[in-house]
Amino acid sequence: MKKENEKIKYCKLFFWSLQYLKKYVVFFVLAILFRILFEAVSVMVLMLLQTFIDALGDETTEKILGKMPCYLAILVIVMIAAYILLKTFEMIYAEWGTKEVQLAVYNKTRDMGMHYINEVSIGEVLSLLSNNVISFYFLFSECLPKFVTVIISSLLAVIMLCIHQSFCLAGIVIASFFCVVFCNVWLRERIEKNGHENADATMEFNRNAYDIIEAAEEVRIFKAQDWSKKRLNQALEKSIDTNIKRFLLSSEKTSVFYICKMIAFFVYVYLCLLETRKGSQCLGKCIADFLYVNMAFSAIGNLDQVIVNQDKHIYNIQKVYDFMQQLKEERVTGTTRQIERGDIVFHNVTFAYKGKPVVLSQLDFTIKHGEKVALVGGSGEGKSTILKLLTGSYQVDSGEILIDGRQINEYDAKFLHQNMSIALQESYLFAMSIYENIQFGNLDAKEDEIYKAAQLAQADEFITKLPEGYHTVLNNHGDNLSGGERQRIILARCLLRNSKILLLDEITSSLDFLVEKRIIASLMNQNQTVLFCAHRLSVIKKADRVLVLDNGKIVEDGTYDELIRKNGYLGKLVSKGIVEND
Repeated sequence: MKKENEKIKYCKLFFWSLQYLKKYVVFFVLAILFRILFEAVSVMVLMLLQTFIDALGDETTEKILGKMPCYLAILVIVMIAAYILLKTFEMIYAEWGTKEVQLAVYNKTRDMGMHYINEVSIGEVLSLLSNNVISFYFLFSECLPKFVTVIISSLLAVIMLCIHQSFCLAGIVIASFFCVVFCNVWLRERIEKNGHENADATMEFNRNAYDIIEAAEEVRIFKAQDWSKKRLNQALEKSIDTNIKRFLLSSEKTSVFYICKMIAFFVYVYLCLLETRKGSQCLGKCIADFLYVNMAFSAIGNLDQVIVNQDKHIYNIQKVYDFMQQLKEERVTGTTRQIERGDIVFHNVTFAYKGKPVVLSQLDFTIKHGEKVALVGGSGEGKSTILKLLTGSYQVDSGEILIDGRQINEYDAKFLHQNMSIALQESYLFAMSIYENIQFGNLDAKEDEIYKAAQLAQADEFITKLPEGYHTVLNNHGDNLSGGERQRIILARCLLRNSKILLLDEITSSLDFLVEKRIIASLMNQNQTVLFCAHRLSVIKKADRVLVLDNGKIVEDGTYDELIRKNGYLGKLVSKGIVEND
């Protein structure tokens, strides 16, 4: 019963992978038709050779010799044309079919939401998008064409052997074909186990390699080169071991194929000897039969390799299949496409990250249009979480978030993102020019708007001093800039959107006080609702209101002066150094 289920599962995965070729089925069919033409012409060449050999010594020999080059040239031209066309069509459906898979996986990753992104490693996602998806390409470009070739070649060889009345040889070819298939089915369970181990080992290697490259500086600082090398070698050794096991399994099946092939050629030699004893003129037939048997066993040999490779790719494809079957994060999105003011209300909001303790508990606060509000609290109190909830990155567990009196879910998600700017501590800078990184905030922005945003963020001054200015290309994460310079580019990107609501997460933490002072002055003059997380008194003092968080709740709400006079929780944060004094 278990083997029956595995067989059904294997077939299900195979046919599921073919769904990505639906748009390109015409190219797939054309590739098969030209493959049939190519193989048929190959057989015609063998028939022409047999005719020539059988005619040797006859009065028709010279006549056939005269026509043979012409016939041969025509057949060769047809073969070349058919081969070029079939390879072209194979490349088209394989390339575009694989692109369909990549887009589907990419879109699924986005649909899974932030909970999924936070749960899995970047290396695992990259392995899914590269190693596992590339198996679709090899399935489409190699396994499918070779399988079709095996069927066509074997069938044509058997037909020609039957026409020659070599029924014994035809029977051996058919028996050998099914023998190889049976052997693969018999070893499937061991092959499947090896396939899973190989896919897991490859993913582990990619994950470790990504970690080591990404954390190269930390590895060097902590002198952990030996540790990282050992970790990578262990993953590599595991991958090599699984490859060796796959080779041994392949050898078992190959030995069966060679036994069948030897039997076929022994029978062929025996039959040729019998024909010779009878004194019949059979040289052309014998040579043709030899070539047909060789053609059939070349195809059957390819069948064995096709099944091995196909199994390997199917097990990689299973990881993509399992990923695509996961339930995506449910997002309720409306159609409202207008934010007139930018009023914000959190009403009785409770939220916890998946599988983790509650971060926000029955949170209540209101922010009016144009207010500049500071969120203050210790680490892990939910300041950044509040900003992420406002962007719709996560869904609240209970309670409601209102913008201009409407629940956040009533807004069109795309419109909401376009009318809300957020700059997080971990905001990403792309390996592009500074100009393009700022432009990312609003792809339709004009050149003067980009420069103005950079000036408001106090970034223009240092950018223009760079040799390439705004065209300076950044490394990933902007690692060739200082922390303060990165923050100013991120802020410029944020300001470029000119949205109703501006969300900032410790965006001035790496700046010196003079630059920070100028930036805060610019922000306070913006006609926007601004909500920012801060731990510096110089920033908090400029806010219209300060919301103090403790255990996921607002424990204090008021101006800085009011809260300091109370000598309450904000005062404790200042005295403990959690809020930095000027």
